[in-house]
Amino acid sequence: SACTSAWMLTMIWLIRRDPVRPREPGAPGILADLVEGFRYVGRTPSLLFLLSLSFAGGLLIRPFHDLLPGFADTVFGRGAEGLATLNAAAGLGALAGALFLLVRGRTEGLTRIMLTGAFAAGSALLLFTLTERFWLAAGFIFLVSLSLLSVQVGSNSLLQTIARPDMRGRTISMSSSVSVGGPALGALIMGFLADRFGLQTVLGLSAVAGIAIYIVLAPALLRHRKSMEHDHHRQIDVAPAS
Repeated sequence: SACTSAWMLTMIWLIRRDPVRPREPGAPGILADLVEGFRYVGRTPSLLFLLSLSFAGGLLIRPFHDLLPGFADTVFGRGAEGLATLNAAAGLGALAGALFLLVRGRTEGLTRIMLTGAFAAGSALLLFTLTERFWLAAGFIFLVSLSLLSVQVGSNSLLQTIARPDMRGRTISMSSSVSVGGPALGALIMGFLADRFGLQTVLGLSAVAGIAIYIVLAPALLRHRKSMEHDHHRQIDVAPAS
């Protein structure tokens, strides 16, 4: 843990930073900046669709990790050892996804990879809730984690690519809020419902709902694919403000 923290601190220290410019007299305040950020995202379809995809995955798919202890104990009867195996499968999946995107190293084609990952994550999670074979379930968790990472990294990469430089910070902050808040809210709701309807039923229906939302968002994202992947920092997909 100490080595990992030292590595992260070193990487942060090596980041090139632009000089901080003092706020000009009469410039809009923080609240006005925040409102303008929401307006910018609202009138930029590609950003809105990307954030919607991230929120859907965070709310409906990513909470699976918080429910793994219940699956390991109640569904599979494996206790702490089973939970460790499922967590290891999730970690290996995330690592595999990260290595794939790192080696690939370009934005072209990210939209299709992201959508494929979204559908794969929902499908693998649904299969996870349907199986009673522990090692098969661990394999599905590996696929869920790998696929979700491709969605998360792909979305963040495209957000930073297409956001206007003066709006990039606000756009990333919204993405971070969605990434943290979505899974937390989803885990709270699913945990409450699981006590009444069962872990497998609740998580399975959540996976189906996630797939349904992905089906709705996919055509819109594919329509904006070229502008998201190639037209860096241009506003060609920004509708006029009313």
